[in-house]
Amino acid sequence: MFNFSDWLKAGIIDGYKKGLTPFSKVTEITATYYSKGLISEEQAHEIMLACPIEE
Repeated sequence: MFNFSDWLKAGIIDGYKKGLTPFSKVTEITATYYSKGLISEEQAHEIMLACPIEE
């Protein structure tokens, strides 16, 4: 069955890994989705682990 929050998480991570979404935008998007209840704290943590700070 389709899971909307998993789909959002995958899209955020994919965009970062392909270089389409910079770290600052990943942080902003993740915080917005989390604050609206669209992703869980666990999913936000998974995004954080998959999208390290750019150096």
